[in-house]
Amino acid sequence: MRFTYNEGLKIILGILLLFTALFCFIAGPIMLGYSVDVLVPGQVGLDYNKKYQTIDSDKRYTPGRHFLGLGHKFIELNTLVQTVKFHWDYPYYPDLYDDDAITGRTYDGLSISVNLDWSYRVQSDADSLYALYQLYGKDYQPVLTQVVRSKARDVLARYDAYELISERDQLSQDMREEIDDVFQESKYAELTHLSILNIDLPDDVEDTIELTVIAQQDVLQAAHEKNIAIIAAETSVQEARILKEQILLAANASAEATLYEAEQKAREIRVKRAAEAKAFGEYLCRFQNLYNGVDTPSPTPAPTLAPTTAAPTAVNQTNAPYVSNSTETESTCVPDPNSNFTSSDLLSYIWVTNVLSSSSSASISLDKPSMLTAT
Repeated sequence: MRFTYNEGLKIILGILLLFTALFCFIAGPIMLGYSVDVLVPGQVGLDYNKKYQTIDSDKRYTPGRHFLGLGHKFIELNTLVQTVKFHWDYPYYPDLYDDDAITGRTYDGLSISVNLDWSYRVQSDADSLYALYQLYGKDYQPVLTQVVRSKARDVLARYDAYELISERDQLSQDMREEIDDVFQESKYAELTHLSILNIDLPDDVEDTIELTVIAQQDVLQAAHEKNIAIIAAETSVQEARILKEQILLAANASAEATLYEAEQKAREIRVKRAAEAKAFGEYLCRFQNLYNGVDTPSPTPAPTLAPTTAAPTAVNQTNAPYVSNSTETESTCVPDPNSNFTSSDLLSYIWVTNVLSSSSSASISLDKPSMLTAT
């Protein structure tokens, strides 16, 4: 079968298009898969070009799926907190511990062994990750471990055996500050935790230190009990002062109430005596005028004289007693002190006046004068 030139060209182009479509259909997903890389949570990545053997130091990638292109892949670095343990050897559980305990010497030359736990986290910015990878690759933990071990020995050498036990918190704080300063200066990682689990000294030294610490604790306990006793005594004194003030306040209030009541009674007595004095003054004036033969105005109704212990007087009557106030016109009658009448004459006059002016409901408690009885 013979084809023309144009027909043969069309057949060749069709075959090429078919192979191109098959290639894209098959190789496209494969190439796409090799152009994408994934970072799991807790990882960051740097873009590594396998063709040119270079790393993109300007960008770091966070967890997720990222399109990098053919010939590119991630260099994964862990940004989670990682814990390292320095412990003594335990043959039954060798996988629980990462490294041996830290050994060294104290300031006074004694050998010492310390169990230590510490945690760190690498810096997650692109520059720090790139510098860390350039220096140590992905196996950077042994380097950080040597830094921690060296700085811990330096701090231990500044403490004597007794201070290691009595100032354990300060020892741990000094270690954290020394190690974190180195990490911060390098800008590669940060120290997140450090704790001293155990300190091993020679047995005789430990026994001596233990007895010393117990004695110091006894001293502190005695001082604490002394403070408690002082506080209790001061509390009792304060309570006594408060009770004293309460008693004084109550006594002052009672005294003021008694004084006020006495003043009220005295005021009532003064008012009563003033009214009685005015009433007797009116009687006296009228009696003097009568005695001397002078005409007097119509008598004012006789006042009621309440009985007293000093002398018998008349009780309340239906007629209102004479009581002067600021609105009434004062009497112009002025008693004459030089009159030659007697008190018996005045009492007789008052008695007769009350009898003559009283109603049937009035009661007279004033005894009849003796001069009237005689007549």
